[in-house]
Amino acid sequence: MGYRVMLVDDDHTLLSSIGRNLCLDYDLVTACSGAEALEKITEHGPFGLVLTDMRMPGMTGLQLIIEARKVSPMTSYIMLTGNQDLGTAVQAVNEGHVFRFLSKPCELATIRSAIEAGLRQYGLEVGEKELLNKTCAGAIALLTDVLEATQPMICSRHSSTSETVEMLLEAAGVPKRWEYALASRLALVGFACLGEESARVFDTTSPHDADWKFAVERAMGIGGRMVKRIPRLGIVGEIVESAHGVTGAFCYKKPKSEAAIVRTGATLIALSLAWETLRRQGLRRKDAVEEMKLLFPELLPVYVEAFEKLPETGDADEQPGAQVDVSELAPGMVLHSDVVGRDGSVLLRAGSRLSEVHIEKLRNGTEHFGGTRPIMIVEATAHAVA
Repeated sequence: MGYRVMLVDDDHTLLSSIGRNLCLDYDLVTACSGAEALEKITEHGPFGLVLTDMRMPGMTGLQLIIEARKVSPMTSYIMLTGNQDLGTAVQAVNEGHVFRFLSKPCELATIRSAIEAGLRQYGLEVGEKELLNKTCAGAIALLTDVLEATQPMICSRHSSTSETVEMLLEAAGVPKRWEYALASRLALVGFACLGEESARVFDTTSPHDADWKFAVERAMGIGGRMVKRIPRLGIVGEIVESAHGVTGAFCYKKPKSEAAIVRTGATLIALSLAWETLRRQGLRRKDAVEEMKLLFPELLPVYVEAFEKLPETGDADEQPGAQVDVSELAPGMVLHSDVVGRDGSVLLRAGSRLSEVHIEKLRNGTEHFGGTRPIMIVEATAHAVA
C-alpha cells in the first residue's frame, strides 16, 4: 500500500528540487512552514512519513513534530538538520520524537533510503493496530456471538454490557480505547463457564447480595485468567479479572499508565454489570441510579450524570414490537421477546441484538425452532435497519 509523504521546508528551491526527484515514487504533499504542515496533517492526514527541516522561521521542525505527534502519533518523522543543531537532533531521537535525522547537505539516495525505512516502520505500526482493532476484535466478536447463541440463558443476560460501557464512555466524555471494547465483550467468557444454576443469581438476587458479588468475582476471575493466555491481551485480561470489588473511583479523563487503564476498564465493566442487573430486575432509571450510588460509594458525579442520561428503555417487551420473517432478519435488530424452540428451550433471549451468528442459528434451526414463524423485533430497530 502506498502511504503519503509530506516534505516541509521554508527553502522553496530545495523543496521543489526534492519534490521533483521523488514525486514519481511517492504520493507527495509539500508545506513551506511548520504551521502550514500542521494544518495539512490535521485536516488531510494521516501521512505515513513527514520529512521536515529543523531550522524554519516561526515553528521549528522539532516543534512541528511534537505538535504533529499529538494528531498523528504513528507517523514516522524525519528531520533535516545542520551540524549546529546536532545536539537538539540527538535529544529528539532519544526522546522518541523523531524516527531518524539527516545531516545537511544530504544526498538524494540517503533521503530516499530514510523515507523507505520510515514508511516500513509506519506500515508495521498500522498493521499492528489493524490486527488489534479489526482482526482480533472481529474474532472476539465472533467468539462471544457463538457463546451467546449456544448458551443464551447464561450469556444473553450480559450481552448488553459492551453497549452500556460504550454509552458510559460517550456520556462522560471518556476517550475510547480498544482495551475497554475487548474487555466488555470478553467478560462473557467467564459467565459461560459458571453454569445455569450459578448464573441464575443475576436474575434473582440484588447486586448488594453476597451471592451476586461472589458470582461476579468467580466469572471475572475465570474470564480474566483465560483472556490473559491470549498473546498481547494481558492488559485486557487484567481488566476483566479486576472487575469486582471496585468502589467507583478511577481516573476517567485520559488514563495513561497501565494501572490506570486497568482500573478504569474494570470499573466500567463493574458499573455496567450492576446497572444491567438492576434494570433487568425492573428498577426504573431513577431508582437504579440511587442503587448505584449505594453500590459504588466513590462513584464520580460525571458517572452519576451519565447514568441519568441513559435512555429510559426498560425491558424489550415494554417497547412496540414488529413481526419479521426469519428470512428478513438483519444484524443489529433487537429481539422483542424470547425465541423459544418447539421443546420449550430458549434459543435467544429478549433484548439480544442480533448478529450474523444469531441469524444463522435461527435460519438453520427450522426443525428445532420452526423457521416459518415470524420473529418479534423491537419496532424501532426493525425500522432503523430497514
